Amino acid sequence: MTGNAAIDRYLTQISNLLKNEPSGDLLDLGCGNGEYTSLYMKASGAKEVTGVDIHESSLELARRRGIRTVQHDLDEALPFEDNSFSVIITTQVIEHLFDCDHFASEIFRVLRPGGYAIFATENLACWSNVLSLVLGYQPHTESISKVRRIGNPFAGNYGEVMDHEEMQHIHVFTYRSLYEFLNLHGFKVEASRCSGYPPFPHGLSGIMARLDPYHARYMSFKVRKPLVSDSSN
Repeated sequence: MTGNAAIDRYLTQISNLLKNEPSGDLLDLGCGNGEYTSLYMKASGAKEVTGVDIHESSLELARRRGIRTVQHDLDEALPFEDNSFSVIITTQVIEHLFDCDHFASEIFRVLRPGGYAIFATENLACWSNVLSLVLGYQPHTESISKVRRIGNPFAGNYGEVMDHEEMQHIHVFTYRSLYEFLNLHGFKVEASRCSGYPPFPHGLSGIMARLDPYHARYMSFKVRKPLVSDSSN
């Protein structure tokens, strides 16, 4: 785990959403160096795992972890046949893409009927963002410069130089908008988990995120692609 309580809880929640499901193969879109992909593979029990990322340097590290990799721009059509995977996961990716609708429709296309996907991202409406806006500062989830993090002196990474492989957030969802977005693209939402509730400490933060998911920092949705017979429901 990372040592960051909110992120560790977020990863645990994703792993729990992956459990207790039969899964032969898993596709991780935006796999990075494969560190988290390995966790997801173990949690899901998938026998085969494919990781997709745009950065070859990250994919090289993922391959060392035994992950089959594909270098690809996720704003483009996915290089897979229809109904190819039983499980698809994408974490901290959708907010970086120019065309979220296209991305969701591609995931729906390559997911097998009856299969499930997990979409995980940050919440624009988390209290730290709301408070930042009230004070006249840039929301934590929104970077406006590709050079250095500016606009919010209370952000933990304020003033840091942007990594050359780091991408800015383009579309950041709220809990409600992500729920509606997933329904819009034909998925059936089965479960959601949220974590992180600044400025509350870790123990209380977990309780508050469960009570008020609309203002938690991280959110994860488990969705199902309906069987053909269910598609008209």
